[in-house]
Amino acid sequence: MSDGNFEITGALPVELMAFHAIYQNGEVQLEWSTATEIENRGFFIERSGGNTYNFQNLAWLEGAGNSSLQQTYRYSDRDIRPGETYYYRLQQTDFNGNINFSVIRSVTTGHAGGEILLQPNPAQDKIRIQWPKGVEEETAQIIIVNADGGVVQEMPFTAGMDELEVKTLPPGLYLLQVAFNGKTYSGKFFKS
Repeated sequence: MSDGNFEITGALPVELMAFHAIYQNGEVQLEWSTATEIENRGFFIERSGGNTYNFQNLAWLEGAGNSSLQQTYRYSDRDIRPGETYYYRLQQTDFNGNINFSVIRSVTTGHAGGEILLQPNPAQDKIRIQWPKGVEEETAQIIIVNADGGVVQEMPFTAGMDELEVKTLPPGLYLLQVAFNGKTYSGKFFKS
């Protein structure tokens, strides 16, 4: 049985509320939160690179044990290469040795100088985009991804485009990416 976050084989040890993976400032930032934890020893953060699902343990974070209060965990993966796609998942471990896996999140890293400046941030109706030098080709594609990793908007890049309407997006955290000629440029913004 699956609740969409962890594969459940018995009593629910951890109620995962959210699991996000975002590339920013040259690192992948992972953040997740739990609503409750029962006998939770902790989490192995697992990563797979390239197009394979060959997960390796990246780090270990201690859990809260038993908690009915929301817990938030963070980890920054700095050991990454530009222009690569990485896959992340959590392996939650109980004190009795039972394990459960989270959903998988993927992140494609940008290239040096690949950050996009977005203003205002948070945004309500529109965001102004300041592109890095060299992003002027008409063959690029703009993708907006929500905090769950789902693509919510996709459109062609038009030369001279410096504004984007976001008023129809629900409130939350988003990642704007533009890719062309094998390079990915990104910036994140909050929609209020």
